[in-house]
Amino acid sequence: MHDHGSVGISIGPTALRVLLLAAVMVVAAFTMLRGFTGPPAHRTAVWVWSAASAVVVAELLLSGGLDLPQRVIPLVLAATGAPAYVIFNRDPRFAWIRGALRTFAPWLCAAAATLAATEFARAWLSAPGDTRITLLHTGVHLAGMAVSWLVISRPRTRRAAVGLYTTTAVLAILVLAGAAYSTGLRPARETTAAPVSDLANTVVCAERSARFRVPPPIGGEVVSFAGTGMPVG
Repeated sequence: MHDHGSVGISIGPTALRVLLLAAVMVVAAFTMLRGFTGPPAHRTAVWVWSAASAVVVAELLLSGGLDLPQRVIPLVLAATGAPAYVIFNRDPRFAWIRGALRTFAPWLCAAAATLAATEFARAWLSAPGDTRITLLHTGVHLAGMAVSWLVISRPRTRRAAVGLYTTTAVLAILVLAGAAYSTGLRPARETTAAPVSDLANTVVCAERSARFRVPPPIGGEVVSFAGTGMPVG
């Protein structure tokens, strides 16, 4: 397993968990119905892409760690944001860029969906515990990236469309189950207990010595006092 990547925040507030579950439901609903509907309208594309992006970001904040190398996380974020160019850009000068992204979108969607499904499969086959939770979070994270590309995917053949939409429909079920199981749980962190000594319940004041100088009377001597700290039980 790779080193767990995170953004330094291990758990978020309840509102963030609710946001994640709401975004997952939007993503799953679109993914399940995509094979039975035509290309999404602009407003629908904006909402679904926003929900998929929220899933990706929220998993980084809530998971406490992902089964991905640290250097891969920025690539996942960039890949999730790339479809926004096709959705929001309308400049005819860059139509060729939008066309290229749409051409590769089904392949990128299928690849991300396969990676997510692999993480879910590893999670179900693993023993309950930290590893399973981490794999489920990673699967949901990658599924969000897959759906962001599904929004702009236009398979050119019927066979390609059937294969893509069947894969993503299965992914929708896995995302719902994985998010529901893992959102309320957090990978446990290892802690090292401090050694307990026989004097654990005794507070010992460090030995200190204080010297006080008293101005002597005329013809007198300097008088000094010294104090030593004592244990306090």
